[in-house]
Amino acid sequence: MAHSTYEKLVTAAAVMFHKQGYAVTSISEILELAGVPRGSLYHHFPGGKQALAIAAAWQSSDLVVTLIRTSFETAREEGKDFKEAIRLICNSFASKYESEDRWQYSPVSGMLLDPTGGEGFHDVTQAIYRVWRQVFIAQSKTFGVTDEQALLIAKKLSIILEGAWVMSRATEKSDPFFQAAAFMMPCTKAILAGDDPDCGQLVGR
Repeated sequence: MAHSTYEKLVTAAAVMFHKQGYAVTSISEILELAGVPRGSLYHHFPGGKQALAIAAAWQSSDLVVTLIRTSFETAREEGKDFKEAIRLICNSFASKYESEDRWQYSPVSGMLLDPTGGEGFHDVTQAIYRVWRQVFIAQSKTFGVTDEQALLIAKKLSIILEGAWVMSRATEKSDPFFQAAAFMMPCTKAILAGDDPDCGQLVGR
């Protein structure tokens, strides 16, 4: 739960931007949800709406990073293998989707790839995805997975989870995340065995 004025603004922005997009969301809506006066926005975010959106995206990114690390840690503690760690990540997203703070875990692309946000949004989006992949690769190493294998799996997993989020919003159910987990099992197994025909196509994207 957000307590400081800064936290309230960032959390409210994350919710509103993820729910209805950057362009549509007004400063007034964010202030109303945050329950803070207008002057506090520019005190904490002199760059206004764009600076607030970037801060909200990084907050969401931090939460996702924690989710990834926690999923891998749980798998290790419970003696599960790498594939089950992937399943735990998908299942954790399903749990977060069902929670009250689900909007803070939604993909950043819908918010930061908005063309009205300016060129800086693209760079932030790329930086966030790099952080996610670096964390994923580092955690994968503890299961004996190579950097190349982990990168391929991370790219596929991010694509699948983005799609699962869209489908979950459309159906208002978390089932797509469990379906994503089921899809990732044979995919992950194939990459680890070097049998995935799509691996080469994903490298460098």
